[in-house]
This record gives sequence, C-alpha cells and structure tokens, in this order.
Amino acid sequence: MAESGDIMLRIDRLCSRASDARPTGPLLRAMGDGLAEGYVEALAGEARSRRLAERLEALVETLDQPGAAVEVARIVPEKRQLDAEVAALRDRLAELRERFEQLRASSRPA
Repeated sequence: MAESGDIMLRIDRLCSRASDARPTGPLLRAMGDGLAEGYVEALAGEARSRRLAERLEALVETLDQPGAAVEVARIVPEKRQLDAEVAALRDRLAELRERFEQLRASSRPA
C-alpha cells in the first residue's frame, strides 16, 4: 500500500477539520471523497493480501524445492505489514465515517 501514508495523513487532516469546523458543503464533499479513496485503498490492500496468502498456500506444497523457503520468508513479513496497514486504515476510516455522519446529520435542517 504505497499510498497508505498519504491517505492516512489526509484522513487525519479531515478528522481534524471536522472537529473544528461547522458542517459545510465543501468539507462534507472532501470527507466523502476521502472516505471513497480510503476504502478503495483498503480494498486494494486486502486484495494484495489475499494474493499473498494464495501464494503462501502454493509454496507450502513446494517447501522441499530450492528457493521456496526463501520466498516464504520474504512473503510472510510483507503480508503481516500489509495486513497491519489495512487494519490501521480501516480504523481511521471508521473514525472519519463517524465524524462525517455526525456532521452530515447536524447540517440537515430540523
């Protein structure tokens, strides 16, 4: 997830703006865009993780072949890191979503 740092920073900034601001159309649109981009990034990370898991499963069948153990040793930490990044992104997205919903609800006329 090469861009996860960028989207996490953007989410942090949006959450900060949401804490200090009144609900405006531009802020709500920016939050909606951030959510959409964040979810796309999370889904891409999850797809990559699934592909790595599939590769690991295939390698288990060939551990006696040269290079298989080396590849497993390379893939396992990569998958762990990726899964941790996706989990952190999903947590931040949940927070942004909650703030978005709160602002959106408070911006509706009574």
